Amino acid sequence: MSAESTPVGLRARKKEQIRARIRTEGLRLFAEQGYGPTTTEQIAAAADISPSTFFRYFATKERLVLADDLEATMLTALAEQPAHAAPVTAFRQAVAAGLARLERDREDQRRRLIDTVPELRRAQLDELRRVVTALAEALVDRLPPGSDRFEARIFTGALTGAVLAALHGEPAGVASVNQAITYLETGFPLARADT
Repeated sequence: MSAESTPVGLRARKKEQIRARIRTEGLRLFAEQGYGPTTTEQIAAAADISPSTFFRYFATKERLVLADDLEATMLTALAEQPAHAAPVTAFRQAVAAGLARLERDREDQRRRLIDTVPELRRAQLDELRRVVTALAEALVDRLPPGSDRFEARIFTGALTGAVLAALHGEPAGVASVNQAITYLETGFPLARADT
C-alpha cells in the first residue's frame, strides 16, 4: 500500500463511520419520538455533528431511511450480465440484485418505518420508479444494433411499467417482479382475451 493511498482509505472509513452513526442515531430517535417530530438538528446533536455535516451525508431525513446506492447497484448488475443474455433476462437480474440489496439494507426497524410512514413509502416508491426508469434506459444500449428506436422505447416502457406495477402491489419484492416480467414475456394474454 502506498503512502498516498492510506489517507484516502482512512478518510473513506471515517466518512462511512460518521454516516453509520448518523443513521443509527436517526433510527433510534425515530423509534423513540416518531418520524415526524424528529428533526435533523436533533439527529445531528445525537450523532455529535453539526447540522451542516448532517446535510453533507443526507440531503433530507427521509434519505437517512431510504436505501443507498440502489441505482449504482442495479446499473452495475446490468453491466455485469453476459453480452449474449436476452435483454429481459439482463433486466430481471439487475432488478433482482437491487431489490436484494434493498431488503438486505432495510433492517426490520427501517422496514417498519417505511411501511408505517406514508411519506417514506411514497419516497421509496418514487426512488424505485426513478431507478427502474434509469435501468430501462440503460437497457437500450444492450439491444441489438439497428433496433428500431420506437420499439425500443415501447419495450423499455413496458418493462418499467410491469416492474413498477408489481412493486405497488402486495407483496412487493423479487417474486412479484419476476411474475410481472414473466407475464410481459408471455405477450400480455389479457390483451388477447375475449371480453
